[in-house]
Amino acid sequence: MRVFLEKQDISTLVKISRDETFTIGATSLIKNYGIGCTVLNTVVLGDSEVGSEEYLQVINEVIIAKKNLFIFITQSGFDESKVFSGKFIDVWSQSEGDNTRLMLALAYMLKTSEKWRDATLTFKSTVSNEDQRQGVQTHLETFLAESQILAEVEVVFGEEESYQQIVKSSKEADLVFFGVKSDKDGRVSESIYKEMFEGMKDLPNTVFVLKGESTGFKDIFK
Repeated sequence: MRVFLEKQDISTLVKISRDETFTIGATSLIKNYGIGCTVLNTVVLGDSEVGSEEYLQVINEVIIAKKNLFIFITQSGFDESKVFSGKFIDVWSQSEGDNTRLMLALAYMLKTSEKWRDATLTFKSTVSNEDQRQGVQTHLETFLAESQILAEVEVVFGEEESYQQIVKSSKEADLVFFGVKSDKDGRVSESIYKEMFEGMKDLPNTVFVLKGESTGFKDIFK
């Protein structure tokens, strides 16, 4: 792990936890990991356990602990050339809350790196009614202006199911940011989980994002 991180020029601390199951080990790290008063505020999950009941349980443990959650999914095998650099980044807006602002913050920080500096960042949304297009376009542009982020705006219209529109629109992107949906209790149910991952399975590299920390991401760019 250290060799991999050094190769990517990433400075970090490494901790490996050995437990009976993935759920026990991950839950322990989520609840207890930290150094002094510095505690874990973000959990990043890969796709090795996607589809399992344990994986869903860990996702909800992150939500209960009010941590930020990033789930990185790659469908075509791990390709360093597309993960650590690229030309196109898509961020999909589903609401105007901090979850979308967190995704924009991540994309913005990514573009400050040398390998992603020249990438085109596109802020996208879907509409099922052509009459909604201009209103949504204006809303996205205003949202970007308030966040002080430079990005292109694209509103995708289509009669197809939303996930199909998203996959079709972002199939050429090197990295796609998409918000994790939750139920009325703030949890990710099995049906939401399956719908989300099945619906987006044909995209190359996707980061599912869920804001859990109480940080006001609107203030990051002021």
